[in-house]
Amino acid sequence: MADKFDEIFGKAKELYVKGMLSEAEPLLEALLYERRDDPDVLSMLGLIKMHKADYNSALRIFSAALDKRPDVARLHFQIALALAKLHRVDEAEQFLLSGLEIDPTDDIADRVKAAILIERGQFEEAYKILSMLVNEDKVYEWDVWNDLGKVYYEMEQFEHAHESFEHAIGLAKVLGIELPFLYYNLGLSELAQGMRQKAKDSLSKALELDSELAMAWSMLGGLVAEDGDTERGIDYIGRAIDLQPEEPTHWYMMARVYEMIGDKQAAEHYLLEGYKAFIAQMPDYQVPDGAKGH
Repeated sequence: MADKFDEIFGKAKELYVKGMLSEAEPLLEALLYERRDDPDVLSMLGLIKMHKADYNSALRIFSAALDKRPDVARLHFQIALALAKLHRVDEAEQFLLSGLEIDPTDDIADRVKAAILIERGQFEEAYKILSMLVNEDKVYEWDVWNDLGKVYYEMEQFEHAHESFEHAIGLAKVLGIELPFLYYNLGLSELAQGMRQKAKDSLSKALELDSELAMAWSMLGGLVAEDGDTERGIDYIGRAIDLQPEEPTHWYMMARVYEMIGDKQAAEHYLLEGYKAFIAQMPDYQVPDGAKGH
């Protein structure tokens, strides 16, 4: 039985190294039925989940592996990276520190630091790390290039952002992966450069992959409305609101479309709903004195 287990694990590892993640994943999951807490199987399966941007599953799997091997620094770092991707920054920092205590030389630590810096809005500091990583290894994970693209975008270097997102999409495809948010990010960078049709194509591709990507519906709705198809724009933005009513930008986008068609009453309604959503997100926000009515 042990020989069979090792044979299957060896095959899964071979497939993983070749980038055949979808073929390796079911083999690893099958092995877990036999040895539920095998740390090697868990670690490799966790890596596949990270590649597929399934960060909740990756976190659960890496945590199970860590229970068996608490002194493996790489597991601390992988958990930290998954937590950062889930916007749980304080916890990510704790696991980064615990990993550094075990092995301060592991090069994945820089990757984790960059992810945390992005979550904290420290884009220039993140850029220094990410640019170093991609210069050292041109064929790096799609996730690094996506993060680099986000940093470029926030720094308003839209052409570089566009190139980075395209590279991320290409690297993901090599692994047999297509991720909707990569196309959404690409669309944002195209729109920032005035490439409206390309932006619409990228946003449409994102929605083809994930019909519940609210931000893509909202952005695409605004674009088609600006191009004259306000009815379709209202429909698209309405879908965004239905999917994500807590996001103020969808309400504001709808208000903007109604302003285009001259429906002042509807525009004011959506502006008010957007303001309510904003206040719900930022309950401590204080309206500046100059903006208050007298």
